[in-house]
Amino acid sequence: MKSVVVYTRVTADYRLSFYKELNEILKGKGVSLKVCSGESRAHESLRSCVEKLPFGMKLHNQYIGKLCWTIGLKSHAKNADVFISEQASSLIQTYFIFAFKKFFGVRHTAFWGHGENLNTENPQWFRSAWKRYWLTKVDWWFAYTMETKRLLVESGFPSHSITDVQNSIDTSELKDALSTESAESIAVRFEEIFGAPRLEGQRVGIFCARLVPLKWIPFLLRSIEIMHEKMPDFRMLIIGDGVDRDLVKSFCITNSWCKWLGAVHGVERVKYFAIADIFINPGMTGLAVVDAFSAGIPYATTNNNIHSPEISYLENGINGIMTDPSEEAFAEAVFSVLNTSKLKKMKKHAKESGKNYTVEHMAKRYAEGVVALLEKK
Repeated sequence: MKSVVVYTRVTADYRLSFYKELNEILKGKGVSLKVCSGESRAHESLRSCVEKLPFGMKLHNQYIGKLCWTIGLKSHAKNADVFISEQASSLIQTYFIFAFKKFFGVRHTAFWGHGENLNTENPQWFRSAWKRYWLTKVDWWFAYTMETKRLLVESGFPSHSITDVQNSIDTSELKDALSTESAESIAVRFEEIFGAPRLEGQRVGIFCARLVPLKWIPFLLRSIEIMHEKMPDFRMLIIGDGVDRDLVKSFCITNSWCKWLGAVHGVERVKYFAIADIFINPGMTGLAVVDAFSAGIPYATTNNNIHSPEISYLENGINGIMTDPSEEAFAEAVFSVLNTSKLKKMKKHAKESGKNYTVEHMAKRYAEGVVALLEKK
């Protein structure tokens, strides 16, 4: 039986369903899967799920500043037919194993990731240069999205050795829970949150993410303030926690039409997504766009340089909005959707998009890439 080892610094809990699905597909093709990772840094909010996987190996991460050394990884990578690592310049052993793969008996190596340092407004030249150098030194790429594949091809990596996995998360619980929401329960919940019945045609925006600088929280607050000036009946829900929580709390105290709900996870978010008409996040966008589409609501953001590859799922004017990074332009664009018949069409397209980006599809594409790599000489 062929063996595949996937290494990530931390196996985040949102990957649990994906790995289970991937393992079943690979097992049916005569391929064994092993997932190796350690624990997060003390200040991080990442929740590990590797110990919940029968084929998962919980190792120990030793952190040296921004670098990470995973104790015990080498023994698990040894003699693997395929060794796949997330693309992170901080993972020292990835490059050690890649450089000496023959010594470790590793047949093929592959990266899984973005292709570039995307989620930063001030990229460090050395980390970017290091990533670019190693980008073409592997046998295969598991690209997050078609946008990642485009970046890789532009950097000189052969297109035929790239799998666009269409990165996603498990949205089945979210969809199932939303399908049980009734108009009556949604109306009652709206009144509980905002203290008054929902008016006919009243629009609600939602933000659900960490309250951190990359999310452009001051920009968000000023934008929704402009929207409310244009549409006094507009209401806003903010879900999340983080270093910018005080900005949000202060804003909500003086603007009763905006409610901060703190950190909410999993299916608990459903009762709030069910109320919303549009997801509003002018800052960095990642897998939240998949959540929005799964809930059947369009996604609004700006054309900035810090988005994750999943931004390629957004089709401007069809299932979402992307504007210039101006508070006025952003607010005007969202207002123009909420105030016209465009909203109904966008919701329809968002829901259709939500059917395309699932862990089932992702696992199938990933497995196809693994099989193609194993067949490579």
